[in-house]
Amino acid sequence: MGEHIFCDIRFLRFENNELIHNSQLFIHSKEKTALIGRNGSGKSTLIRLILNFYEKGEIPGAIEFSGKIFISPDVKIAYLPQEIKFQFPGTVEEYLDFCGGELIRIFKRYKELSEKETLSQEEIQEYSQIIEQMIQFDLWDYENRRERILKRLGIDSEILKRNLQEISGGEATKIALAGVLLSDSNFWILDEPTNNLDKDSINLLFEEMRRFNGGILCITHDRRLLNISSKIYEIDEETKNLRVWGGNYEFYKKKKEEEFLGRMRRYEEQERTKERLEKAIEELKKRAERFEKISKDAFYRRKGAKIARRAKVQEERILRELSQLTEPKPPERPEFPKPLPEVLKGTILSIKDLHYFFNNKELIYIHHLILEAGERLLIEGPNGSGKTTLIKIILGEIRSQQGEIRLRENIKIGYLPQSPNIKNINQKTYQFLKDEYNLTEGEIKAILNRMKISDVFNLKLKDLSIGEIRRLQLAAILFKNPDILILDEPTNHLDLYTVEELEAALKDYQGTIIFVSHDEYFINNLKPTKKIVLTKGGFN
Repeated sequence: MGEHIFCDIRFLRFENNELIHNSQLFIHSKEKTALIGRNGSGKSTLIRLILNFYEKGEIPGAIEFSGKIFISPDVKIAYLPQEIKFQFPGTVEEYLDFCGGELIRIFKRYKELSEKETLSQEEIQEYSQIIEQMIQFDLWDYENRRERILKRLGIDSEILKRNLQEISGGEATKIALAGVLLSDSNFWILDEPTNNLDKDSINLLFEEMRRFNGGILCITHDRRLLNISSKIYEIDEETKNLRVWGGNYEFYKKKKEEEFLGRMRRYEEQERTKERLEKAIEELKKRAERFEKISKDAFYRRKGAKIARRAKVQEERILRELSQLTEPKPPERPEFPKPLPEVLKGTILSIKDLHYFFNNKELIYIHHLILEAGERLLIEGPNGSGKTTLIKIILGEIRSQQGEIRLRENIKIGYLPQSPNIKNINQKTYQFLKDEYNLTEGEIKAILNRMKISDVFNLKLKDLSIGEIRRLQLAAILFKNPDILILDEPTNHLDLYTVEELEAALKDYQGTIIFVSHDEYFINNLKPTKKIVLTKGGFN
């Protein structure tokens, strides 16, 4: 089975930062491959390089690349970016038909010819060819599959008729995903595809990725999607090499732990050997000294000096050989502050008969909810059901039309919105943290050291990825030692390592947590004690 995509990378740089060197990437047809690495390590840059070469046969201007790229002529790529920006001039339905390409053309022509009562000789010949293509692409269920995908994504007939430029951000994500799933491509490139998707949409993506008969290259922190992969490439933060792990997330995690433990065992064995030999050398030195001190015979004195020299040579050789292994360190990861708020008792939040209307329709209704100190409340629901709106009602940023909501007074709140609230992308990162979170210079330095981001006093927000900004926001929030954390999709845009470290930081947190998430691993690790599942018009 030949390569669908092959990259031989001598070096890959972006804005003078070396991201990857001396590495190879192979993706075979029908192979599901994941790409992981820290935020800012070069994952999206590598994808941009592949896409630009696929579309234009050239390297993007801002990227420095030395090496070779091969993309098989039969590859047709569908791409889902992190940030959706449509250029297509038409309706949503026209866009989806455009994505369907050859498949939609074949299917529509099949329906046209099938509905005709009589066919000309030319049409009979064409119909025969169309039937062969229907068999080749297995299009007999295409219409039902299209309807099922659109329904699961909440794309109804009203949205289909709207101009693509008029849709909201949440709708754009689902439409872009539908475009990929319904495309005539044989290769998908997905960059953090679960960001901003609700649970049902993520489940659909999971099912479609498993069903898809082509190749996939997916950047993701979602461990369910990583477990679909048959191969994981990791951008190693120490060596800047692409490391390949021949298995899914559970395999990768196990092998990564085994590798570290193996390195640790070899180092400990070396240290024991070193200690044992050093004792033997010390004994040789003492014996030589005794020869020199107690013997009056010149012959034995010379023998003692010879033993001493031999001991010195042996010591230098042993130390030289045994210094080749240095003590292994775990992979360098962001280390979130572990907040230790004052342990509170009693009620933190109470809601009674809350009604919120949008466009004259009831979006949220909550009859009764009590959240005690230390409890963890999960808010779930499809996109558009009011999860973020409910959080803003709790925070007092939006007023409910009816009902009673009480958030305990005089408590420190740590709030992470769904998207970074950036007013000026040219602002220095240091100034953003100082203004947004009221931090001192020393506190900012401590946070940045933990988050493994250097040179922050020169970096602007535009120099950081969304994931890096979100990482800094989370660290700043936790650093302030809040009594209650309110987190809206906290794992969005974060890399796998950061998500795992965030889970570790929150594991022993004694405060109250209110959070929105669709990441099943994250939800299970946070162990919510209460749950609200919003529907469009209330909650279950």
